[in-house]
Amino acid sequence: MLRLRAPWRVMTVSSLAIGLTVMISPPAQATLLMDFSVTPSSIATGGSALLDLHVTTQVRYSGSFIEDVSLTFSSGDGQSFAFVPALFDSHDQHFQHQFTYSNPGVFFPSVTGGIDEAEPTASSILHAHWDVSLSSRLAGTSSSSTIPEPSAILLFSAGLAVLAGVTNQPTR
Repeated sequence: MLRLRAPWRVMTVSSLAIGLTVMISPPAQATLLMDFSVTPSSIATGGSALLDLHVTTQVRYSGSFIEDVSLTFSSGDGQSFAFVPALFDSHDQHFQHQFTYSNPGVFFPSVTGGIDEAEPTASSILHAHWDVSLSSRLAGTSSSSTIPEPSAILLFSAGLAVLAGVTNQPTR
């Protein structure tokens, strides 16, 4: 009978220690990593650029997850897009939108809004809100078309006419 009690006591003490560890453990310390990029970084007039916000949840103790997302993508030239995803990966996600730029110039595309995160603890769920305000640089160059002006066409035609007249003269 003594042999059965010893393992039972050890199990009780270890179970109690594990239970206290979970209940006393500090709340999760989550970190939300955000990386904003614009691809490509230079486009011709009429070209498109992809704005990409990569969000990753990194947590030290427990399973933190992204709960809600509300973002607005701005092109930097007056266009904007309100992005409210219905379904997304709660730990690692790319939020993207593509804009087409019709004018040349230097633009500063951005993403603003908020991301809500939930961190489960032993006794409750902690909620955190992260404000998002990130921007990048995009160069829009004018597309160089080689259509000559009418005066250049007229001058070229006049030059051809003079050459044709000189070569077609009868020899004496």
